[in-house]
Amino acid sequence: MKFTILALAMLPLFFACKKETPQKQLTVNVTPEIGGSVTPSTGTYAMGSIVKLTATPNAEYIFKEWTGSYSGNTNPANITMDADKTLTAVFEKRPYPLSLTVVGSGTVKEEIIKIASAATNYTSGTTVRLTPQPAAGFQFKKWSGDDTSSRTPLDIVISKATNLTCTFEKMTITSLKIDNLLDTLVISKTHKYIVKGIYNDGSSIDLSDSVKLTFDTKNVTSLANNNFVGAQSGTVKIKVSYNNLITEDDIYINYFEEIINKSAAFLRENLVASDIINVPVVIINFHPTLDGINIDPRRYLDDYGIKDRYYSFYNTDRNVCSYDKTNPVCQVGSLEMYKQRAQDLHSLTKFGIEEGSKFRNFNSNQAKKTVNIQVVKYFNFYELKTKKYGSSVIPEPDYQDVFSKVNMENLVNALGVKEVWICIPPLSTEYPSIQNGSISKEFLLNLPESNMSSPTGDISNSSRFENDLPKYNKTYVVYGVNIDRGPSEALHNRGHQLESQLSFIEKNKQNQNELFWNKFVGVRATGGPLGRVGTTHFPPNTNVDYDYGNLNLVESDINNWKPDGGDKTKVNVDTWTKRDYVVPSNIFWNNKVDNVKDDSGYKWFIYWFQAFPNQNSNIPFTTNAGKQTTLTNWWDIFYNWDDAVSRNKTLWVE
Repeated sequence: MKFTILALAMLPLFFACKKETPQKQLTVNVTPEIGGSVTPSTGTYAMGSIVKLTATPNAEYIFKEWTGSYSGNTNPANITMDADKTLTAVFEKRPYPLSLTVVGSGTVKEEIIKIASAATNYTSGTTVRLTPQPAAGFQFKKWSGDDTSSRTPLDIVISKATNLTCTFEKMTITSLKIDNLLDTLVISKTHKYIVKGIYNDGSSIDLSDSVKLTFDTKNVTSLANNNFVGAQSGTVKIKVSYNNLITEDDIYINYFEEIINKSAAFLRENLVASDIINVPVVIINFHPTLDGINIDPRRYLDDYGIKDRYYSFYNTDRNVCSYDKTNPVCQVGSLEMYKQRAQDLHSLTKFGIEEGSKFRNFNSNQAKKTVNIQVVKYFNFYELKTKKYGSSVIPEPDYQDVFSKVNMENLVNALGVKEVWICIPPLSTEYPSIQNGSISKEFLLNLPESNMSSPTGDISNSSRFENDLPKYNKTYVVYGVNIDRGPSEALHNRGHQLESQLSFIEKNKQNQNELFWNKFVGVRATGGPLGRVGTTHFPPNTNVDYDYGNLNLVESDINNWKPDGGDKTKVNVDTWTKRDYVVPSNIFWNNKVDNVKDDSGYKWFIYWFQAFPNQNSNIPFTTNAGKQTTLTNWWDIFYNWDDAVSRNKTLWVE
């Protein structure tokens, strides 16, 4: 009994001395969760034990690597549990190659906006959008390989190595289309057709440089790169061909155009004021060409060596002259040179008229102009019909034809146009080239200095042929402008028209020109002035025609003229030539062509015009009946002729 108790008492002491093995925690994660699994999974393991982890990927995934407490891509992996450990098995989508082959001409755009022409790897399950992009002249035909459809775009899911071929086929051009067909082309203007080749699918290709142009007449001149230029007026059929395809265009070559030129803003200046007479003007320039490119040398003769001045000015200063003395066609200069020449000439004419309307602005440059010239229409004609009148055979423009083309009746009656300036290269019988027979008389062309059309009769410095000019409801005057002689002659022509109209008004009052022709002008029996104001042909210091540069000092009251005699001073060419004017910036004052800065004729006309009474002159006058009065505004009588005649106005206030 005693022994048994002893044995039981010793048993606890035995168990208290046994040693236990430490445990370590292994945590296993998977990314992505659907990528696969790991065995064994998370668990507790004895310290120092070795756990064999095997990563098994799911379908379309592959094992990539271990991360965390263990790194590497060994699979299975032996993990020694010498501490708590956390591992992650990383799986990734299986990559498959997409190989694209292109047959024909074009490319394939992928959804990732990348041009694919070689193999590209995609992770499994990626959706790729493939869009065929044919080159010009080709169209998409089909897919082949792992897809045999003709869908476009093609959406394809990459789940295996994929091979595709994109086939393009060459299209057929079935027709031609001209995008910029013409109704009218103006002589000297260049055009180029924009020609599209239309494919069988409706798309197009630009064939503008590849087509062939054929013209059935010489009304156009062919240029390089399928450009062509209007050459002669009339209709022309133009055939446009490419391989066996043909399309045609019928156009009319017009011989004139209206110019809208911002550089000529000075000409279009419009002033509306109670003390300014606004004079609407139409300008018509005649620039005859041989072929729409070169000036016609049969009309632009250089018999007097005038044009050499053009070349030095426009070629050097404007860089537009194609003049080449070795080329007979170009000896007269380029068409563009003459266009610019005409515009400069008209600007100087406008300036001279307006400056001349500043009453007694001889020295101050402070007076306000009475007249404003406003060019409302500006035309260039490249052909001009002529007409001969009577036995005198004066070849002039066919005014009826020209004016109908520009709708002159509406311009005069509705817009109040008072003047038409026709600028031409004149050719008359005294030219040496006509006299020696080198140029045919069929090219003769000339213009009167001034030519009036009026319901009350023609009072102008012309032959006054009946019905040479169309008659409208209002008066207008046509001025001939010699492109060679320039603005001095243009002012000269107005001087004669002033003389004609003002003397006519006074004759109607039975005053026999005592005021204008005798007291104002001062005419001698010999034809020269009597030291008064002077005439178009005669300054106050000479009795020789056109002697504007005379140095003789003669007493004249031009600076302070009164009908019964004003204060006299000695005048000569220096009086009107050595004067400066405030010139707009776009006026080429010393332009080497006309050199109006030193032109005694041009400056004489401005000086003479400034002596004409205007609305502010207040010049006293005693009529033949002994009535004390003042002179009227002679510019108003001159430019508002219909009103002056209908109201029986005269040169003095009645």
